Amino acid sequence: MPDKYKRASIYITLPDGTKKQLIFTGKTQKEADAKKAKAKAEYEAGLLVVNANTTLAKWTDEWFETYRRPKMSKENAKQILSMMKRVYVDKIGGMKISSIRLVHVQRCINDLGGSSKSLIDKAYGNIRNLFSKALANGLINSDPTVELEKPTMRQSPGRRALTPEERAIFLEVMPQHKYGVFFGIMYACGLRPQEARALTVFSVDKDVMNITVNSAIDKADKAVKMPKTNAGCRIIPIPDWYRPYLSAVHREALSKRQTYLFQRKNGQYLDKQTYLRAWHSFLNRMDIAAGAQTYRNKIIVHVIDRNLDPYHLRHTYATELAEKEVPIRTAQYLLGHKNISVTAQIYTHVTECMREDARNRIDMCR
Repeated sequence: MPDKYKRASIYITLPDGTKKQLIFTGKTQKEADAKKAKAKAEYEAGLLVVNANTTLAKWTDEWFETYRRPKMSKENAKQILSMMKRVYVDKIGGMKISSIRLVHVQRCINDLGGSSKSLIDKAYGNIRNLFSKALANGLINSDPTVELEKPTMRQSPGRRALTPEERAIFLEVMPQHKYGVFFGIMYACGLRPQEARALTVFSVDKDVMNITVNSAIDKADKAVKMPKTNAGCRIIPIPDWYRPYLSAVHREALSKRQTYLFQRKNGQYLDKQTYLRAWHSFLNRMDIAAGAQTYRNKIIVHVIDRNLDPYHLRHTYATELAEKEVPIRTAQYLLGHKNISVTAQIYTHVTECMREDARNRIDMCR
């Protein structure tokens, strides 16, 4: 069967003196030749082969393909490359890597001041690794990022339960949203997002009374696996108020002969990108329902806390268990906590809040 792609190639000399063939493909010979011509021009200008004249932009691509992409999921790799280009390459990518000094990199990362700890840590760790590998490859004589400092980070508000007002709005929006029942199962049964995404039609019993959790999507978002610990395997009762919604989804999934309870059109489980995009949409619906101001279909004044994420739904479930005085050992089982100390932290916090509320009520009566 003939190859549908056309090819063109050139030979280049690497810094160690060895020769390497670069092959370029295209749907037409003209396209392949154009890629070859561009690479040849870059090679002759000293930009294609990594050496002291290599720009940060070129080295970032080489570093990413060699040291980062092979170790990451497709989604994580895409995020890291996008972040590196946004934070560093777009600003100093045209500079020769051998000419970059600490001040240049420090100015770039300083622009992230006030951002989340996660973003700053990724920007810091990856640029340090990039220059470390440049030093190891002989592209620079010293690492300019050794004294690099992290800018001030935004303080994380931490996870909390939804307020009574937020719970009411959540329950109002849930039946109306395409993924409402999916997020509802985290609120009603305390599932982790990766557990909810892995649910199959067989996870729900015949009478829709219980959910069996015995699998989860792995961290790399590539496969369905057993929970990290035995505590993750559990049977959770379905609340009466949520049963009609789940029952309808379950019946539809069975009629369509689906594997997963919540799945994409291609028959696969909801990947991380899909469910996060769905959550953003759901949060916007909550915001609008709460009275957020909009202009041309965009929210300009928010009412709902934008830091809310699906894990807050699970935390709300845990909080309600404590508020209803469910025994802590039972709560530990339902939440799938390996260590009871994690459950105890939630229970202690709720008890303190209930005590403070009681104090305020007593004061109001005097």
